[in-house]
Amino acid sequence: MSYALVIVRLFLAVVFVVAGVGKLADRPGTRQALANFDVPAHLIDPFVLLLPLAELAAATALVFPTTALWGAAGSLILLTSFIVGLTRVLRRGEAPDCHCFGQLNSKPASWTTVARNLVLALLAGFVALAGPGPSLASGLARSSATELWLIAAAALAALATTTSVFLWRENRRLRSTNGRAATSSPRQIGALAPQFSLPSAAGQIVSLQDLLADNRACILTFVSPGCGPCAALLPELARWHDTVTERLALTLVAPGEATQAEALAHEHTLTDVLIDEQATVMHEYGVWGTPSAILVASDGTVRSTPVAGHVAIESLIRLALNGETRPAPVPVRG
Repeated sequence: MSYALVIVRLFLAVVFVVAGVGKLADRPGTRQALANFDVPAHLIDPFVLLLPLAELAAATALVFPTTALWGAAGSLILLTSFIVGLTRVLRRGEAPDCHCFGQLNSKPASWTTVARNLVLALLAGFVALAGPGPSLASGLARSSATELWLIAAAALAALATTTSVFLWRENRRLRSTNGRAATSSPRQIGALAPQFSLPSAAGQIVSLQDLLADNRACILTFVSPGCGPCAALLPELARWHDTVTERLALTLVAPGEATQAEALAHEHTLTDVLIDEQATVMHEYGVWGTPSAILVASDGTVRSTPVAGHVAIESLIRLALNGETRPAPVPVRG
């Protein structure tokens, strides 16, 4: 029992350290996630800092037996809050990016996410009810050489198993992505751009023809709510939009729920945000990662391959403004 308590405490501490550091390293993504989970607007900015600090404080308290009960209680409060928030949005039929571990492992929330948090909450409750157990140092001091070897072997086996599972899941994800990309390759330069009509965050229906009106070219920029690199790019795009709108339609396309796209538009005071709920338009243009962009000329033909990342997208905007509508292809990076 005493060894089990120590192992559970250390496991929870590692989970909360990774979660806290991940959120601190990607504050824009954390801010978006808080907005997606209905945190009041006036509390979002303080929570961007306070939430990861609370996770790190709980992790630190769990390490030491004198403070482990406080750490377990704090962990239980945090996990219960996460479960309530996740359940509320999932019951509404939404699946925002949970951003549980920052950009280390950011994916749409699901009932699996709720189950994971329930397991962690049970472990925190176990520590809170059964007591902190011995300190790690005293436990190791009382252990024989054979027991120490067994503990080390178990730790290495757990690490190897976790790493193998992670690599297997990543391999499956990459195979799936490559398979999808093979069935929807980027449009050739000079080909007619796929037509579409999408709702906008302002409540209108906008077509490609609307964007190309007044003999303007158009840059479609695909961004995702909860995507850290996208959040860093959006303020720059807003500044570009104010200066190029008469010459170039700089339009954002956001795959995902309408509420997420509307929150994105509101947060960054953007007007030209189109909602691509099933990511259909995004995939028709051969785009599988965000942030990415593609240039469509005023005659409705594709004039660039998809480009990915802040620098490449800004370069594409400059090329379009300079009238160089056939930039060198830049491969998509997911």
